[in-house]
Amino acid sequence: MKRRLVEIQQLIHDPFVGEALDAVSNVELRANNNAALVDAADKVGKAAFDFAEKADGEQLSAIDPLLPKPNQYKN
Repeated sequence: MKRRLVEIQQLIHDPFVGEALDAVSNVELRANNNAALVDAADKVGKAAFDFAEKADGEQLSAIDPLLPKPNQYKN
């Protein structure tokens, strides 16, 4: 998932996607790391809400090549 977000960021250069990536860049997914994981999740959530509020379709058209083709859709 993080790799895909990096691909998206390279195409759209969005500050909110950048904030999400920054939030998870150094957090380790391991036992007894709950506080850091919750903090990172909170930051990603805020960036996602901000992105959803301000993103426009024109900017997002840059990620069209990353979307599956119609014959690859499931259901």
